[in-house]
Amino acid sequence: MNTLDTFNYCELLQQLPDPAFVLTRSGIYAAIFGGQDSRYYHDGSDLIDKHISDVLMPDKAAWFLQQIEIVLRKQTMQVVEYALSNQDVKGLNNSDGPAETIWFEGRISPLSFNISGEDAVLWVATNRTANHLLQEQLRALSMTDPLTELPNRRQLDPLLTEYADRVKRYAEVVTVLTWDIDHFKRVNDTFGHEKGDEVLLAMTRLCRQYLRRTDWLIRTGGDEFVVLMPYTEEQQARLFYQRFCAEVAKLMIALKIDGLDIGVSAGMTVIGRDDASNKAIVNRADQALYQAKRLGRNQLICH
Repeated sequence: MNTLDTFNYCELLQQLPDPAFVLTRSGIYAAIFGGQDSRYYHDGSDLIDKHISDVLMPDKAAWFLQQIEIVLRKQTMQVVEYALSNQDVKGLNNSDGPAETIWFEGRISPLSFNISGEDAVLWVATNRTANHLLQEQLRALSMTDPLTELPNRRQLDPLLTEYADRVKRYAEVVTVLTWDIDHFKRVNDTFGHEKGDEVLLAMTRLCRQYLRRTDWLIRTGGDEFVVLMPYTEEQQARLFYQRFCAEVAKLMIALKIDGLDIGVSAGMTVIGRDDASNKAIVNRADQALYQAKRLGRNQLICH
């Protein structure tokens, strides 16, 4: 049996599809192996003896040096995820290198020997772009209502958190309006669920016509929706509701389902600086909506 010598090991390492960098504590590229997948990598041999800051923009170079320092301090392998684009590499313009951002998983391990008197790490960079994009697509699908393509209930909580924080920090005015379709069950019972879906889509389009680009329309389930309206006082929100509802009857005629007493009931509240939770905000708007239902439907109540 033949034994592997140093040259054999070097040749084996060079065949790795993803690149492996030997980096010193100060950030010098001491050696580079692999990176044979030409779809993503160029020949990196010219990086040897260069400093990370010679190659990467200051913020990105500082991040790489921080990760090296962490690994050397802890003396254990660390796994990190990071992105690199044309804008991160010095000397590149938009026509050089991959057009899209490339996502990597970095496995960084401390080495037991010094290089030129410095501690060093082995940084293996594995391209995870396809996996990252798939995860982003799945995340987007999980946060989007498949029928209307609106944000769904999962997006409501983080959005409320952001707006509640802005109310507390900057005294911004943010109105929350919940609404649903009066007697929507009659549509499904009379014409079937396909017609019900048509109504939901048409109502979504109509509502959007009266919203600004800064507003959020969210489908929280069934025929229930939430509108987040930053920089909006109560009177402005009422005006939106009135314009929206004024067109609902015409829409029902256009959809050939007039006569079912379809309308829109809504509840409204303004996020307060002393609101204890997102749940408290939504509950207040929902209570106003329920009151609008009890008082005869097709109206707006503010709490």
